[in-house]
Order: sequence, then structure tokens, then C-alpha cells
Amino acid sequence: MERCYATMRFFGPALDHRTVTALFGREPSYAHLPGEHRNRVGKPYPHGMWLLRSEKHVVSADLEDHIGWLLDQVEGVAHTLLPYLQSIGAEKDVDCYWEKEGNGGAFFHSSLLKRIAALDLALGVTIYYLDESDEEVETMEDS
Repeated sequence: MERCYATMRFFGPALDHRTVTALFGREPSYAHLPGEHRNRVGKPYPHGMWLLRSEKHVVSADLEDHIGWLLDQVEGVAHTLLPYLQSIGAEKDVDCYWEKEGNGGAFFHSSLLKRIAALDLALGVTIYYLDESDEEVETMEDS
């Protein structure tokens, strides 16, 4: 079974997720401040982070649908959000996760890539290929 989602990430040493939330007008999927501890014994985070993930909002095995949903969320607030992110030197990207069966890779339409470029977002795609042969071998051995 194939599965995918995309995450819009803003991060940097001076990023305050509360400011991003106020400018964005919506709660993040995950956020932390620089200096917050990962857990009671862990090292503090060197950067602030604000994430919005498509996984619970988009039902599709097409990464373009997930990325498009994220872009729909940010485009209306980009005129106030992007200057803040630029002023603090924050990095911003769309990070994609895709589990797929068989061969092939990701293909994106130029209209989607133009929207990503207009927001000055980096785009990353991590693909995990599921190995169907492992399941077949287990089935044959069980017989």
C-alpha cells in the first residue's frame, strides 16, 4: 500500500513559533522554541521550528495533492509571514515522505513548481520503496 504526505517546515535559531502561528493564523502540527529541551535529559533544540503536515488533512496517494494543500494554506498569508521569516534568516521548505511499491519516482507539474518557487521554498522528497518480493518469499516459505 502506498502512503505519502508533505510537511511545510520553517526553522532557524531565532524562530519563535508563536509569532509564526500568529502570522499564519493556524496552529502547527508541531512546534518548538530554540533552547527548549527535547525531553527531561535531552539536549536543547538549537533552532525554533514550526511544522504543518498534510497527513491528517489530505486523503490521496498523490504528492501533488499534499503539496498543493500546503501551498493553499500559506499563499494567503505569505505577504506577512515571509518577511518575518526572511528577517530572522529562517529556512523554509516542503519536505515530502512517500512509501511506494515498484519502480518510479516523483513527477511534478510546472504550475506546482512555480507556486513553490514564488514562495522561495526548497523541496525535498524521500522515497521508501516497499519490497514486494519479501512478502512473496514469506508466503512461499509458509506453504
